[in-house]
Amino acid sequence: MFKFGLALGGGAAKGFAHLGVLKVLEEANLIPDLIVGTSMGALVGAIYAWKKDIGAVREHFKRFLHSEYYDRKTYQRFREVDEEETDGVWVALRHLITKGVIYGKTLTTQSVISPEDYEEDLNILVPITNFNSLKIPFGCIASDLVSGDEVLITGGNIQMAVMASSAIPGVYAPVETGNRILVDGGTTNKLPVNPAFQMGADVVVGVEVSGNLEREEAFHTALDIILRSNTITTHCLDIVQSVNADMVLFPEVDDLHWADFSQMETAMARGVQIAEKMLPDIKRLLARKRLAKSLWPFRHRPAYYPAKEIFME
Repeated sequence: MFKFGLALGGGAAKGFAHLGVLKVLEEANLIPDLIVGTSMGALVGAIYAWKKDIGAVREHFKRFLHSEYYDRKTYQRFREVDEEETDGVWVALRHLITKGVIYGKTLTTQSVISPEDYEEDLNILVPITNFNSLKIPFGCIASDLVSGDEVLITGGNIQMAVMASSAIPGVYAPVETGNRILVDGGTTNKLPVNPAFQMGADVVVGVEVSGNLEREEAFHTALDIILRSNTITTHCLDIVQSVNADMVLFPEVDDLHWADFSQMETAMARGVQIAEKMLPDIKRLLARKRLAKSLWPFRHRPAYYPAKEIFME
């Protein structure tokens, strides 16, 4: 059986562009046979795999963002640190720490946002409890702080799986399962192309929303240098891991702030824009790969450096 895999990358609020891509694919009757997501890609992917209806998914997010549970103040704090900075969450954390806004929290707790608040949000956003409830096979990527492993979660408690995949270090607390301590999947794989092949995909289209590496010239402290170096390493890793994709879509979301979840509709529109532009190429790609599969039914592209596959307790 031919399988079309969709890899949804991390990028916080920019990840709402995934909704636009899914909308175009659904309207073209090109619903993926499996979805793998990292961080925000995991959240969007899980909800779509559950509902399999982009209109219902869109309304689900809108209800949450307009509910009493959504804490606008927390994310607004990240946006107000330095509106001119566009390098993402690590830059925001650096400025918050150096300005003393969260200095105490970084020394005395594991996260800026409490585990209780984070879990409550995820319980509302992902009300289903098990991977068996999904209509589309789904996996999400997390990173193990203990072993350094890239972890592919494909079963068990889906709420905890998405929490782990989205647990941005320093912002959200790690998620413990068995002997593993898991954080955001973007630490090891921001665009989970290889894990999609690992789950059995014959062709993988990736959606990259984390944006380009912005030029930066001011390095006043050791922390500036350390975090900038980490950003470069992550960017280079992202390039290497995305090479194996059959196609990667790049929605134009660089001008959107990673913490501005109020721009859901704008980000979604950017996803629609790139998906509509690339739709003829996607159709040709799938037709070509489907034909190849029919001619060589036992041929399958391997996943290089496969992730450690686990079920979430």
